[in-house]
Amino acid sequence: MYLVEWPSPAFEGRFGAVHGTDLGLALADPRIPIEGNTPTARKLAKIVESCYAAFARTGNPNCDLVPKWPPYDRASRATMIYEQECRVENDPTGVLRSFWEGADA
Repeated sequence: MYLVEWPSPAFEGRFGAVHGTDLGLALADPRIPIEGNTPTARKLAKIVESCYAAFARTGNPNCDLVPKWPPYDRASRATMIYEQECRVENDPTGVLRSFWEGADA
């Protein structure tokens, strides 16, 4: 599980980390307008692409560019946070998830 919190520099950054921001990063192509082709975008694209490549090769997204990324399980919900400094958080959207789990459909 991962979450992109790195705000897109597109439109002066006013929309934050929007849906689809991870596409150019995963394809190691920070030239897509939403990524902005900045030094930070190029660095993050290398990190995300390396995690995708490691996962495709081995079934494990860990690589030398990120902190140890434990497997996701329902107990810890370990999630890689892609930002200028990547990190792993357990259940980073727990409050929102809990709200939706308790919502009546």
